[in-house]
Amino acid sequence: MNVGNPIDICSKLRYNVACYRKSKNIVPAGRKTGQRKRTQGRKMNEIGKYMKKIHILMERQRNIEYRGYDLTSTQIDIMEYLYFNCDGKNTLSDIAAFFGVQHTSVIHVLKILEKKELIYRIESPKDCRCKAILLTQKGRDIIHSHLGCPAARNAFLYAGISEAELEITEKSLRQIYQNLLQNQTDGFHAVSDGKTTIDQGTDENAEV
Repeated sequence: MNVGNPIDICSKLRYNVACYRKSKNIVPAGRKTGQRKRTQGRKMNEIGKYMKKIHILMERQRNIEYRGYDLTSTQIDIMEYLYFNCDGKNTLSDIAAFFGVQHTSVIHVLKILEKKELIYRIESPKDCRCKAILLTQKGRDIIHSHLGCPAARNAFLYAGISEAELEITEKSLRQIYQNLLQNQTDGFHAVSDGKTTIDQGTDENAEV
């Protein structure tokens, strides 16, 4: 009995199977996995784009708020941290740990703030081997005069978003951040101590 060319038979079988799947809207398991990965990849790209856009807009707004003081948003971040942690957790290591960066990044910013007479250092009451970093009165006055700005900014920033949604968003972003630390990539990589390294040749606002 002539069964025909095996290659032709296999081709016809694949064609018939493909037609059946198409008619029943069936997607092969392997293809589903590939499509799911591509969908996840597109979602991550969109999330990354929006995170960058949000960061740029927020930094622009904060720079407007502190216009006239010749301060960058990075320097403001550290000053605000010191304002709310004047009684403790105000050493170089504390600041680096809070922002998740290396000591060298923080040292660079502190030198600028010290030169502008906005901070000073004293021996830490908890550890004589460390220096506690405090705001000068000039630095405290700058931060104190703008304490209402974050509250006003958050009022419109989180409009239409419930507390539950904010908690889910924060939890998700924290997990994404931890995933990035654990999985090294070319653009964002982790060092052995778990803190992110930052290219000092990039925008100064990215130091912390």
